[in-house]
Amino acid sequence: MADVMPETPFLQAPISPATAPAVPPSREVVPVEIGLAIGFGLVFLFGVIAWLAWLFDAEPDRDSQ
Repeated sequence: MADVMPETPFLQAPISPATAPAVPPSREVVPVEIGLAIGFGLVFLFGVIAWLAWLFDAEPDRDSQ
C-alpha cells in the first residue's frame, strides 16, 4: 500500500546547518519603527477625530445663529 501513496512534495526538507541563518533576526525596536508608528498613529488618530466630528456635525450651522 505504501507504493500507491504519492510522496508529499509540499513538505519542506529539514534545514541543514549550512543553509540556516547564522544570526537569528533581532527583536529590538529601532527608531525608524517608532517614528513610523507615531507618524501613522497620528494620521489615523486625526482621521478618526475628523470622521467623528463630521459624523456628529460638530461644526455649528452658521444659518441658525
